[in-house]
Amino acid sequence: MQLAWLRRLIAGDGLLAHWQFAGEDWQTIVAQDFRFSRRQNLSRLLIMGLMIVMVGGGFALFAPDRGAGGVVALIMLGLLIVLALVAMLLPAWTHRRLSRAQPVVWIGAEGVCVGNQAQRWSGFGSRLESVQLDHREGAMAQLAVRYSMVRTMTGPVGLQRFRDEHTVLVPVPPGRESEAEAIAQRLSKR
Repeated sequence: MQLAWLRRLIAGDGLLAHWQFAGEDWQTIVAQDFRFSRRQNLSRLLIMGLMIVMVGGGFALFAPDRGAGGVVALIMLGLLIVLALVAMLLPAWTHRRLSRAQPVVWIGAEGVCVGNQAQRWSGFGSRLESVQLDHREGAMAQLAVRYSMVRTMTGPVGLQRFRDEHTVLVPVPPGRESEAEAIAQRLSKR
């Protein structure tokens, strides 16, 4: 489904913009993406880590069977270590892939592809939340695209649905800021 959409986008179906970047600009973009992803993952890891420490510590301290409580705490610690590895390695892996990708961006009405990273906000349960042009002095402009999708998780009371939000930073080539602003306004009207 996503591959078919991406092929249509690259072929021009629903294409709003196709931008190419110079090599040094692309490396700056890749470095910014790495910092953003790492910061986002570390904040999520901190929240998960606090919850895991509280639950695991609670079992270790208050379980009637101290041995079982200790085992649960060790399992929770192992889970925290695995999550920390994923939080650290995923941005590095994405950085490596983007560094080797073609320095191009495709923006469409249904999603965006930055290098080889495609994000689609028009699928079942997905919706575009906001699009804003971020242009700070001395930095390359970016479109901050925030979208959400419905996730389903099995919990103690059965299936639970929640909205999972994502933010994609889409680089804007120098001199294309007015085009990016028009795209932001057009997408915001959807």
